[in-house]
Amino acid sequence: MNYTTFKTQILQLLQKHLQPDTDIHIEPIIKNNGIMLDGLVIQENSVNISPTLYLNYYYEDYINGDSMEQVTAHILSDYKQHKSAQNIELSFFTQYDRIKYNIIFKVINYNSNQALLKKAPHFRFLDLAIVFSCLLLDTPKGNATILILNSHMEYWKVSKEQLYAAAKINTPLLLPFEIQPLDKLLNKMIPDWASPEDSQAPNLYVLSNQSNLYGASAILYTEYISEFSRDIGYDCYILPRSIHELLLMPAEKHISPRDLTQMICQVNESHVLEEEVLSDHPYYFSMETGEITQL
Repeated sequence: MNYTTFKTQILQLLQKHLQPDTDIHIEPIIKNNGIMLDGLVIQENSVNISPTLYLNYYYEDYINGDSMEQVTAHILSDYKQHKSAQNIELSFFTQYDRIKYNIIFKVINYNSNQALLKKAPHFRFLDLAIVFSCLLLDTPKGNATILILNSHMEYWKVSKEQLYAAAKINTPLLLPFEIQPLDKLLNKMIPDWASPEDSQAPNLYVLSNQSNLYGASAILYTEYISEFSRDIGYDCYILPRSIHELLLMPAEKHISPRDLTQMICQVNESHVLEEEVLSDHPYYFSMETGEITQL
């Protein structure tokens, strides 16, 4: 069964399991890095917000051997797990004075997001773009964000400079940054993790925020990286791990930009979701200049 037929049949199967007045439709959604996915929206009349499930991933399950009945059951289970039990008040989003305290930074790849950047206010930073989101804290299913578009900015009658000023203050307050040794973080995630015995392996540190949500925006706050460099006594290489986190490597030894780039590309290809890739390029922080440059 091809993907087009799959989409038609899955909608029919889902409708049999849901209330007759439930709205079920598919919306094309542009994700980070220009990834286009089919968002399955299931909207019940009792609530004003619904999780978006991506049909592309369920089609992969079908291709890998799941029956249509199994795929349908999986979708319904995911929907029930993530749907909100109550309405969420979104009227505040129409008033800039109410949402300006929730505006945060997000950094994405500049070249890979040209279609999105045509719709969103942004600034260029190295090979990245700085965009803005409204952070919704403590929703029924945790933190969520709404990307701020040109249409929002025009409705509020504010400039992108005003958005930048608000995000500069809010981001570290709402999502506090932290730096942890990579081994320490892996120990938390994998209890039986054992550090490599190779003494030549570089020391790596993870720079993100406590929610691990768009933590790569920390690259805009050189004061944190400067303090880290002073503590270790070296300049540092900054390796983009994903849109959610960065890796810091003390520049104890010179490493060629080519080797660093190769390392980043290998990690991006094998360990990072395509829509979460930040960049293939390393950066360098100099204590002398206090600036970050792209290598």
